[in-house]
Amino acid sequence: MRPIARPLLALAGVLAATGAAGAQVPGGRCNLTFTNTPNTRLRSVQVPGGRYQSFIGGGVFAKCDQQDVTLQSDSAEYYETTNMVILLGSVRYKEPRARVESRKLTYFMTDERLYAEGDVVVTLPSGTTMKGPNVEYFRAVPAVRKESRMWSPQRSLTRLVQKDSAGKPHEPVIVQADRTLGQNDSLIFLGGRVTIDRSDITSASDSARLDAGTNFAQLVGNAVVRGKGQRPFTLESTVIDLFTRERQLERVKARGSARAIGEDFDLSSDTILLHVDSSRIERAQAWGRRRALVVSPGRRMIADSLDVHMPRQRVRLVRALRGAYAESEPDSVKIRSKERDWIRGDTLVAEFDSIPAADTASKSRVKSIVATGTARSYYQVASSTGKVERPGVNYVRGAFITVRFDTTGLRTVQVDEKAVGVYLEASRDTVVSAKKGAGKAPAKGTTLPVPARGAPATTPAPAIPPAPAIKPVGTP
Repeated sequence: MRPIARPLLALAGVLAATGAAGAQVPGGRCNLTFTNTPNTRLRSVQVPGGRYQSFIGGGVFAKCDQQDVTLQSDSAEYYETTNMVILLGSVRYKEPRARVESRKLTYFMTDERLYAEGDVVVTLPSGTTMKGPNVEYFRAVPAVRKESRMWSPQRSLTRLVQKDSAGKPHEPVIVQADRTLGQNDSLIFLGGRVTIDRSDITSASDSARLDAGTNFAQLVGNAVVRGKGQRPFTLESTVIDLFTRERQLERVKARGSARAIGEDFDLSSDTILLHVDSSRIERAQAWGRRRALVVSPGRRMIADSLDVHMPRQRVRLVRALRGAYAESEPDSVKIRSKERDWIRGDTLVAEFDSIPAADTASKSRVKSIVATGTARSYYQVASSTGKVERPGVNYVRGAFITVRFDTTGLRTVQVDEKAVGVYLEASRDTVVSAKKGAGKAPAKGTTLPVPARGAPATTPAPAIPPAPAIKPVGTP
């Protein structure tokens, strides 16, 4: 085949003329120079107006003058009128900020934009890769744009790679979305059926934003985060913010109809903040216009705000602030009743037994509940006969109420300041004898224990108010 150096040099001159005037600036606009290969073929056609359309076959290799930017393909087309180059077949584009591989690539030289189609793979210096049917890459060029950008208008898969302070890469984060916009290898915007898979969590949302520079991620719309590991959890909300340090998840904040679910708790409120360590929740805080509610097996607590301390994701302490109310199921082994025990006050503090970490089957057991400020409590007590029948009732009011439990259930109820209370035990027959002192207010600091077996039956006392109804979540 005849050498065609002259036509290629002519084409190179045409492409250079379309670039910026003067010497090529490193990192600036690209003035393409093509290199001959033994199999290269060139055909140029002049169109009305004196411009040319050129077609190159047999292998194409070109580079930007004075820049580390190269292009390779099986064939190419150049349209001088629109200043556009189309590369076809086994396309490879390479520059310091990115490498692009595809079946077809269109290079819009005027605005320094590349549109890749067909099995596209984009690789960034960090090792991050994006794969999709088509990707648009915007070069960082002075006077055009300060930062490079990637845009994938169809569903793509991105493997995000972050490195530690020693330069060692962490395990990649797998991201999928219908639309992906990446900026400068640090900021990514995602839209449409977003999923993010890390070694410690997975998440899904309608859209998302990931910022490697600030270690921050935000999920928006039908957002869900699921923790992995021995004690998994699920967090659902309208908006979820994730904060990491050295790639380890530290805090997760959910806003708007938030709900956190674990093995032995279900927490819901307007806003929930989770403190996480080693993929386990250490503390959960809930607040907002909607009342915060936490539910655990056989027990529930509601208040304006809740603060749950749960080392190694086991509930240890719950603080309920403002209008606090808690209820629980009575011991079904000893008591047959459709009513629930309850306690309320301005604040409630519930303490739970610590359970060894190896005891994965056991649930946290309540040790005590302290109510302060306009406190009231209603607890059912097993019959002194030892039979599973109608229970006794312990109802008290006061400024402070302390309820203590042991492994067998309710142990004592202590009321302090402004104490008023009553203990009732159902009689075993229909004829009820009066008992002196029923309904009398206990003295300050009185402790009302569970009656001993064989204690005499008591008579009806003033009516015991029923447990206050819990308003549905979301009502004022």
